[in-house]
Amino acid sequence: MSASPEFPPAEPRLRHHSENQSETALAPIDEASLVRTQVRDCSFIDGGVLCDTRDERVSAALLDGARAAANIDNTPPGAIENVVSAPAEIGKTLYDVRRPLHPNAGLPRDFIGGEVWIGEHRALLADPATRELIELDATPIPAPEDRVSYYDDRHLEYWLSGLEDARKLARWLPAEGVAARYLDFGGATGRVARHMVRRAALDVWLCDINVNSIAWVDRFFSAPAAAFQNRTIPSLPIADGYFDLVSALSVFTHLDQDEIPWLLELRRVIRPGGYLYATVLDEYVWDRLKDPAWEWVLKSISRGVHDDTLPERCKHPLTERVVLEYSSDDASNVTVFLPRDYLVAKWRRFFRTIEFFEDQHIYQTVVVLQCP
Repeated sequence: MSASPEFPPAEPRLRHHSENQSETALAPIDEASLVRTQVRDCSFIDGGVLCDTRDERVSAALLDGARAAANIDNTPPGAIENVVSAPAEIGKTLYDVRRPLHPNAGLPRDFIGGEVWIGEHRALLADPATRELIELDATPIPAPEDRVSYYDDRHLEYWLSGLEDARKLARWLPAEGVAARYLDFGGATGRVARHMVRRAALDVWLCDINVNSIAWVDRFFSAPAAAFQNRTIPSLPIADGYFDLVSALSVFTHLDQDEIPWLLELRRVIRPGGYLYATVLDEYVWDRLKDPAWEWVLKSISRGVHDDTLPERCKHPLTERVVLEYSSDDASNVTVFLPRDYLVAKWRRFFRTIEFFEDQHIYQTVVVLQCP
């Protein structure tokens, strides 16, 4: 992998669609039709199934499967309580497989002088205040295998990238010292959250589909953060309107069928007036894939599966949603491109405003949506 090109000046280019645009009414959501795929200790109550103490209703087909697994034949709803041991493998993915954590790379201060490729990160490192933070940070840097290989062995750049994202997120929070709540959705081993926990009066939460990422945060974070594993289904065990800010960095870039259900679930847990800060691959990224200087981005997106077709395909404008599958895994197995016209038509209808900021998460575009 070659060094990345220098990025444009820090002032982001902005496209703003104001709340004065015409609104489209939200379609009613039929909760009874939602399929919940994790069924463990179950109680049949009023025709639904309670999963892990949460009211997660399953479809008729899954309900029949749970009944069969529990050896229940046409038992009337409510007749049996606390039916245990429905099949544990239902809804399992490779991200539920627990494994030993790898030895940590070291403390941040161990890597002062390490490789830093990106200009914005080098600028951060030149600030004496950043050096002080590096020296004081007692949370270790996870091994690349425990951080989705973010920045490979460039451990200092991994740390700096989290600081950069945290500072960009701060714009969308109440003033420092004012009590607020933040969720790092898809936060892995806390690349960003490790910096957010230093903010005064901010209650920091993190969730991820990888059980081992949560185990790492629980074990090694030196400052308190509430971490939990979410499922692949679009459901979070969080009250309505709980967070002031939710970030989803490199999450919607890998969501296909559940894109809109997850968007609505995140909207649900954000307070009115709060913000969703998500990254996407849009036409701004797509158009640069044909530039030889950005071949490393193209290869990271094609992952060896689309190397022969993507270069030719990206010579044409991105006019529709594009999904590139790169593995047969149960989750996070696609790369998704979303044109801005699509985002305005499909995402904007659920929020008050939508704004676009280019090159704000490495090469990805940030979309900021304000909840009504």
